[in-house]
Amino acid sequence: MAKCPHCQAINPDNATFCKRCRGLLKPDKVFQAAAKDKSGTIRLGYRANFFSQSYEVVGCIRYEVMDEEGEVYAWDEWRLHNPKGGDLWLVREDDYHFKLMQPYAPQKPVPWSDVASKSSVLVDGRVVYIKERGEAKVVFTSGDVEEQEGARVEYADGRGMDGTLYSFERHGEVAEVYKGKPISPMSVYEAFGMKAAAEIWRLKLMGLMGLKWGGVALMFIGLLAWLSIAFLPKGKLISQNTFVVTLPPVGQVNATELPIGVFSLSPERQPYCLSVQTDVPLGSWVFCQLVAEEVASGFEQEVSTLSHEFWDEEGYEEGEYWRERDEQRNFHFRVNRAGNFALSLYLEGSANLTSVPITVRLYEHAPATMPLWWFGGISLALGFLGWFTAVGGWQWLAEHASEDE
Repeated sequence: MAKCPHCQAINPDNATFCKRCRGLLKPDKVFQAAAKDKSGTIRLGYRANFFSQSYEVVGCIRYEVMDEEGEVYAWDEWRLHNPKGGDLWLVREDDYHFKLMQPYAPQKPVPWSDVASKSSVLVDGRVVYIKERGEAKVVFTSGDVEEQEGARVEYADGRGMDGTLYSFERHGEVAEVYKGKPISPMSVYEAFGMKAAAEIWRLKLMGLMGLKWGGVALMFIGLLAWLSIAFLPKGKLISQNTFVVTLPPVGQVNATELPIGVFSLSPERQPYCLSVQTDVPLGSWVFCQLVAEEVASGFEQEVSTLSHEFWDEEGYEEGEYWRERDEQRNFHFRVNRAGNFALSLYLEGSANLTSVPITVRLYEHAPATMPLWWFGGISLALGFLGWFTAVGGWQWLAEHASEDE
């Protein structure tokens, strides 16, 4: 049986790591064990190179804190010791976020009352903004650390104006100060010589970056597809007319019919494009629907692709004036069979609108835009999903959903 040099637990002779503290049982095998360790677990006895010095992991603490909604959040801290360089603390908040902190002795002690109550404190003349504070419980310790399991520690985390990270722990009436910086998981694994874990993380980062920028590229392509629709040629112009339409009085149910004309339409010359342009006064709107009726048979076909509301509005939002209007739209439609069709627009307007000018242009052999609409929409949706996944959007959504509950 092998005794762990860190927690004194008894382990099988062939064991590499302690079953209790997960520490390294054979310090002389540290580099071989770390290099093959794919889990990325920081173990007692491992050594890391930081600031051109070798540090050994001599202790580990796990903290837990419960938020106002009852959710428990945990993080791990490892004490790294060098006889000449002193101590470093490696903090893992989750699999993606590490920070490397070092004890710091300010020239003027920082009162804990300031840390506990103010939004910012001064540390040797530098402003530190407090981002988080609370009381954590020590749920696990191993190795050479001062804290005991079950102890409660008041803490606060902050950030300086230059981006330096600060941590504060209460010791009596003053705060014990630590300062440091964030460090990437791959840098951590490389410092510990965990070649297998570093390679896995490198591939993961490459995948996330590819997903992120691939998503951005897809969204850009989707937007270009939609924008290109506005610049497509409308086809061959076969009719252009301008009308002034008198709308029914307020309270009248029937819509106003605007006959556009009789045209010889056939599937061979479609799709057709009907361009409608209006000049709606400010504060008004007009709704139109296209109907195509075959003259010989009386067969009536409602063209659902042309059903639109034109408007002109203004207002104030957060003290700023805005005005928006929609006065022109191009619509593509098809007919079921060849024949002479009477095209008409049925219009309804707002109560303050009595008449409105409308210019109508009819084109044949118009380019099909539906494939571009579908392609752009699918590209935008897939691109957003990829980008949202890569930046941790689902994790953010889950956290905020739990907060709302």
